[in-house]
Amino acid sequence: MPMNLMGGSEAPMTAKKEELPKVLIVDDDESVQVSLALLLKQNGFTTKTCDDPTLALSLLERQSFDLVLLDMNFSMETSGEEGLALMHEIHRRYPSLPVLLMTAWGSISLAVKGVKAGAADFFTKPWDNTNLMQLIHTTLSLNEKNATTRLSRQQLDTE
Repeated sequence: MPMNLMGGSEAPMTAKKEELPKVLIVDDDESVQVSLALLLKQNGFTTKTCDDPTLALSLLERQSFDLVLLDMNFSMETSGEEGLALMHEIHRRYPSLPVLLMTAWGSISLAVKGVKAGAADFFTKPWDNTNLMQLIHTTLSLNEKNATTRLSRQQLDTE
């Protein structure tokens, strides 16, 4: 053990590593995956990326995530139906996991449809880094507060 200045020994300092928030990025465009992963890493997040809805569900089964950033389109069709279908499946399996929808083909009606279907929120590509990070932090903060409220309600029900 190391000696302190007074002649006694000190326990070695072990830094308790805080777990970083983990985000799953689902987009068929590799440049979007890399850009988002870099932005999130620079802001203290860990990420996993994938380009396929089936692979996204597989990753969610094997690992725990705090947030999903989900593209709405995985083919030339730009209706957003593919992303909405995957979001529905994510919410069916993981109801408390927040999902932020993203698309290069943003429209108010599509945003409203996504939020009504259960998305925490919606953003368009290209995004503003500062605004996106604020959206991510707000989404995670609200989800954490909702989890605390759910826990408190469960505790009240058992008392």
